[in-house]
Amino acid sequence: MSNSLKCKCFLNKFTSKVGILVLLVNLFYFSAFSQTWTTIETNPDRRIICTYFDSLTGNYYVGGVFDSLFSVAANNIIMYDGNTWSALGNGFNRAVVTIIRYNGELIAGGSFDSTGTVALQAPVAKWDNGNWVRLDSINYFESKIGGLSAHANIQDFCIHNGSLYMCGDFLVTPTPNIPMGFTDFAKYDSGPILPVLFPYFRLNCQTCNIESFKGEIYIAKDASTLDTCPGTPRTFPSGLLKLDTLCWAFHMVDTWPVTTLNKMLATDSLLYIGLDFTSTTFGNYFTAYDGLNFINLGGGFNAPVSNVFNYNGILTVAGMFSANYTNTITLTKFAQWNGGNWQPLPANCGLSYGLSYVAVFETFLFASGFSDSCGIYPVGSILSYPSSILTSLKDTKTSSTSPTIHITNGIITVDFIYDGMNSECVLNLFDSMGRKIGERKGNKFNLNEINLPNGIYLLEIISQSERLKTSYRFSWNE
Repeated sequence: MSNSLKCKCFLNKFTSKVGILVLLVNLFYFSAFSQTWTTIETNPDRRIICTYFDSLTGNYYVGGVFDSLFSVAANNIIMYDGNTWSALGNGFNRAVVTIIRYNGELIAGGSFDSTGTVALQAPVAKWDNGNWVRLDSINYFESKIGGLSAHANIQDFCIHNGSLYMCGDFLVTPTPNIPMGFTDFAKYDSGPILPVLFPYFRLNCQTCNIESFKGEIYIAKDASTLDTCPGTPRTFPSGLLKLDTLCWAFHMVDTWPVTTLNKMLATDSLLYIGLDFTSTTFGNYFTAYDGLNFINLGGGFNAPVSNVFNYNGILTVAGMFSANYTNTITLTKFAQWNGGNWQPLPANCGLSYGLSYVAVFETFLFASGFSDSCGIYPVGSILSYPSSILTSLKDTKTSSTSPTIHITNGIITVDFIYDGMNSECVLNLFDSMGRKIGERKGNKFNLNEINLPNGIYLLEIISQSERLKTSYRFSWNE
């Protein structure tokens, strides 16, 4: 896999305990229970853009555009420790797009330039003793465009040969410390952020994505064409570029049309790239590169692929497509590669429009945008698949018939006043993240049957006759 622990691609490397839990959850999800999209946020101004699992601390981080998420006030970044969601300091004043840990430092990038009332001077910051602080004290990042609506931004991180590389849309003007200045591409080695490219070379991109693949750094950029040398204007090619570390300049890989390349995902053997175009050379809206040749994987799609990621160990893509390229397989915005063909995500229904961002959170997918799912308009601005992530389950009705709960020898017994309610009730078991991992009809649930790991769990109790839904939180220690 890529040595870049990237936020948006989120290639999970779990601790053994988390790995056991993931395996258990997958077993239930893919064999016993229906899977569908669930609304977790309806505010149209909120988006989840990226996620990151921190193997050092075991925490999960979610970045995006929001003033609160999961009922927690947090400015564009939030943390989950396995039990509780919490804010990280004052967060940021604008979007968080990518998160990574490098040399022990938790680093966030995006379009922000302040945390609380403290100016950061750059859209990249590190977490230090309970606060976000500047990554270095030298550089001041500016927008190349100018104006109130344009902000310097970091769009992607990549760890390569021990250095942290970053790309985005920004300008660092020359200073005594950085006499040449730089734009759009830089590296960090726990000192000042430094230029990478040959002097006067300007990458100039409005959107970009970087990956470390087979010992090289690749960048996929948009179709913008700008000068590469002051005073000597020339068009710099769009498409897939590779960093030449001898002269520190990017060179084009093959000949591309002047168009946009989208997200990439690097594995040990292939570099996958979402496209905005069809091509007999590269593929139909999607291609795979092995370091020498491009592969039209499965014939491609009938519309652009904007997201490429690893989900439960399966290559998964998302975009504007509705089918494969020959329109023989229906694929509503999402598709998975089974080794021979593209197949739909095993959901009850898909998202019909408005897909902006997709991020992987352990065994969940977050989809952000003004979404319509299953013909219901609208569903919400943030959805999760295959179920909702909850910090608690709330009563929908208080009742004098609320049950008592007993746990003896691993068996949960729910006792209502009336025996008829005991027989017709439904028990749903969720883990602390809100994933449904079991269901039973009746008033008993034997936890020993599912080899439940130690942890905090939620039991949802539903009485159909009383239209009652309540929940019970408990700790399980086998």
